[in-house]
Amino acid sequence: MRSDLDQGFLLQIKRNLRILRILPQQILALSKRSMFRVHRFLFTNINLTFLFAPRVDSILSQKRRSTRLSFDLERAKEFKKSMEGQKNTFFVGRYFLDYSRSFMKKIEFVLANLIKRSTSMFPIDSLKKICLILFSIFILHCGLFVETIPPGKILDEGEYDRFLKLGDVNYHYQDFPGTKGNIFLLHGFGSSTYTWKETIPYLRKSGYRIVSLDMKGFGWSDKPLEGDYREEQLQIEVASFLKALKLRNVVFIGNSLGGAIAALTSAKDPELVGKLILIDAVGPYPMKKPLIIRMSNLPFAAEMMKTFYGKWLFHWNLKEVVFDPKVITEERIGAYFDRLRTLGGIESTVSFSRTLEDGFAKGYLGLVPTIKQPTLILWGKDDGWIPLTIGEQFHKDISNSQMIVFENCGHIPQEEIPEKTANAILEFLSKESKNK
Repeated sequence: MRSDLDQGFLLQIKRNLRILRILPQQILALSKRSMFRVHRFLFTNINLTFLFAPRVDSILSQKRRSTRLSFDLERAKEFKKSMEGQKNTFFVGRYFLDYSRSFMKKIEFVLANLIKRSTSMFPIDSLKKICLILFSIFILHCGLFVETIPPGKILDEGEYDRFLKLGDVNYHYQDFPGTKGNIFLLHGFGSSTYTWKETIPYLRKSGYRIVSLDMKGFGWSDKPLEGDYREEQLQIEVASFLKALKLRNVVFIGNSLGGAIAALTSAKDPELVGKLILIDAVGPYPMKKPLIIRMSNLPFAAEMMKTFYGKWLFHWNLKEVVFDPKVITEERIGAYFDRLRTLGGIESTVSFSRTLEDGFAKGYLGLVPTIKQPTLILWGKDDGWIPLTIGEQFHKDISNSQMIVFENCGHIPQEEIPEKTANAILEFLSKESKNK
């Protein structure tokens, strides 16, 4: 059977594994810890059984005969032919995505069965080889061959994109002209100026100047490998950015992490903030951290993310934060994916995640009640990352605040319901102007 295989493909598998320096024992240990629930095999429309021992087929047929795979060399040859002419023959992630949007769920079947049921059927050396092959196919699907975008380059640059260098960091921001006043927008964890793309057109109708920033470590801004990504430091840098642009008395709108920075700035640099708007903001109150944050604390998290990350990761992540899955378009997934492909993108994401400590929360907790600016709190009732109770606690602790809860909405209302979000903001600003 091996004589019929694409030998170059197998050699590349071995090369990938050498590059990653992953031992068979490590793969087996990882699989044992994971113990995924069994339900489906690797791919829906491509039979790659020719890569594995024939007994894998018998394992599959015992669980569900409809998923039984056959040795189909013609399909294998068709697959090989379809990849010919590619710049990199083994950059097969997009091809696999065409056949399966839930790759991780479909790989569960073999990983679980090989560990739970096949140790008695295979010699341990054969089992290791099978795991290695499965794992190598998986990494081919992911980030091993993803090109890094150099600093200072924007894939979708527009007329309002700008850069400003402060210290050693080159910050990307967008500046939309207006005469009525200044609105300053700040994104959340893992996000960027892109998150406001659909909300800004509605806000601009009011005549405000709108400035949106990519914080250090996010979006198109620099991502220094040895950077300080503590929230306190990010707040200092955001305040410095506002001062550099001579922005005072702004309407500071922050989502998620950006909301925490907005609240801190309102308390620590009150002259910079005239009105505060928190959208599903990170608070100093007890809550369970999102899975992506907890995973970043694992050993070698950055190295593993470099190997595994792909558009599937952002699809999975967005499913956690939105209520309506129709919001998760290929364009949106691509926007998040491209910004993480920048130099230092993964390392900065992991570094920030590891700074989320109790010390920050304790200091932040004491500052929230000192916020005196008129404050609007917007919250998606179905936020899967930061529960509504956090928003209610903000409302309780900030005396001059009002709260609006969006039904059937998740963690990023500005992306999920941009028009409703913008209307709520503009109505709040209009009322506050009349109250002066």
